[in-house]
This record gives sequence, C-alpha cells and structure tokens, in this order.
Amino acid sequence: MIMQNERRCEGQFSHTDFRQGTGNALKNRKPNEADEKISRILIKVGIVPNVKGYRYLRDAVLIAMDNMDVMNSITKRLYPMVAENFDTSSSRVERAIRHAIEIATNSGKMENINALFGMKIYAKNERPTNSEFIALLADRLIMDFGFERSYFY
Repeated sequence: MIMQNERRCEGQFSHTDFRQGTGNALKNRKPNEADEKISRILIKVGIVPNVKGYRYLRDAVLIAMDNMDVMNSITKRLYPMVAENFDTSSSRVERAIRHAIEIATNSGKMENINALFGMKIYAKNERPTNSEFIALLADRLIMDFGFERSYFY
C-alpha cells in the first residue's frame, strides 16, 4: 500500500487501479504523449478545453486505452471511474461527454475524424454515441502507440 501511494506521488500508478475500479489511477499522473495526442484530436474535432466534457473524455479515453473491457460496461465501470477522478457523479460525466460530442457535431468539425482515419466514418451532421466516440479514439491511439499499454503511463 505504501509503495502504491509513493508511485502516485511521483505521478505514476498501479495498473490494478483500473481493473479494481478504484478510479484513482489518473489523479496524480503526469501528462505524457498520449495526453497531448488526445488533446490535439479533441480540439481538432471542435471540443475545446473549457468544456467539462473535454476533461472527462480525455480521462475516459486513457482508461479505455488501458483496458478496453470497460467499453462493454461504460455506465457501470467507465463513467464511475471518471466521476471519481473529478469528484462528481456518473450521470454528470455522461451528460458532459454527450454535450461535448454535440458541440463537435454542431461546429461542423466532426469531419476531421474522417480525415484522421482516412475514410468516411461519420457524415457531416451525424453524431456518434459516447461509447462509439471513446472507443474510436482509444482504438486509434492504441494503433498509433502500439500495444505496449505501460507506455501510456
């Protein structure tokens, strides 16, 4: 236990935090390449940092990158983990992420997702669900960085 606390103070964490669902895994972690890439993608599609959903999405994508199994139970596992990191409720996380995706759709920049993947995934006014969007970004970043999950942290 002391060793895990020491790691968190240094900006690192135990991967078991995600599997156990403690939600503490991202609290004191230092930003890295994956964070920067997620931020660039979110801004490119029209989700700006002053929207709460931006921060929630970034954490949700990082969690999904570490363990894609959370995508099978997004409301029972992923939202509560993100909510705990921000000291809020799961329903607020879900709503803020949905709102952020809605902003991206309304801004007309969602087409940048198509450019990112080099194929047409979404039509101009088509809006993905929260889980589709999170899984899409997580999968893309896993492909970009390789499958060494420890690399992200």
